[in-house]
Amino acid sequence: MGLKNILPIALALSTVLCFRAGAADTRRIDVNGTAFTYVEQGQGVPVVLVHGSLGDYRTWSGEMDDFAARYHVVA
Repeated sequence: MGLKNILPIALALSTVLCFRAGAADTRRIDVNGTAFTYVEQGQGVPVVLVHGSLGDYRTWSGEMDDFAARYHVVA
């Protein structure tokens, strides 16, 4: 199966997995003219979750609650 066949499947899967985090309270920051959207949750030592090229903060929706139980999570 080539990239041409995998890409639509990956995009569809990432969309379905991200629905749960769609209602998160997002924040925006502007850095050198580029706007970034992020979410924060929890308290304690900060942990930054970085997504891959086809994702956004919603990539981490399944892990946010677990990490936020012990850390201040930013995704």
